[in-house]
Amino acid sequence: MNVCIEENCNSIISSGARRCMSCATTIRNLNRPRKIKTILYCSECNSKLYFRNKSGLCRSCSSIVRANTATGKAILSRNGKLNLGRKHTEIAKENFKIGANKQSTRLKKREARIKEIKEKGIALPNYNPNACKIIDEYGKKYDYSFQHAMRGGEFKVLGYFVDGYDKDKNVVIEYYEQHHRNQTKRDIKRQKAITDHLNCKFIIIEED
Repeated sequence: MNVCIEENCNSIISSGARRCMSCATTIRNLNRPRKIKTILYCSECNSKLYFRNKSGLCRSCSSIVRANTATGKAILSRNGKLNLGRKHTEIAKENFKIGANKQSTRLKKREARIKEIKEKGIALPNYNPNACKIIDEYGKKYDYSFQHAMRGGEFKVLGYFVDGYDKDKNVVIEYYEQHHRNQTKRDIKRQKAITDHLNCKFIIIEED
């Protein structure tokens, strides 16, 4: 039987070994090169960071920045410098202009609609005269008599105005312009509500 060669260690080891497991592990750890830890500090308050992030701020400073950004106020750093944040790109600026123009157009349409309601004294749905002609042609071809905006006014059901309705044969007809392709889910929901309520036939004519 062999004994560990380290001082103050009289552990019995197996043949062929020079040190016991405990002493071998201790020496291995002492000889292993240690990694030098990089200590990070907050760029605003200079406090020690215990985590690495892109902003280089501690949690306290980053929360102040988020709060000021949400309220739209200018962000003053703790060292007194004005922090304006990231600048908008030229593409972003153009998108802001487009959004503002769209909002202005919607506002003008809304104001014109309110003026029309005040003059006529009743809120009537917008309609497409060309759609009325197509509905009439379809009715003549397939023996229907549809009530529509230019013939008795659009029929109202469940708060919806349908393009055409034949009361005798219980048939609803809709003329879908191209913009309906962007609202498929809403149209399907509307169609189901109408057909369930009237138990009617629902005809759709799509614009070419």
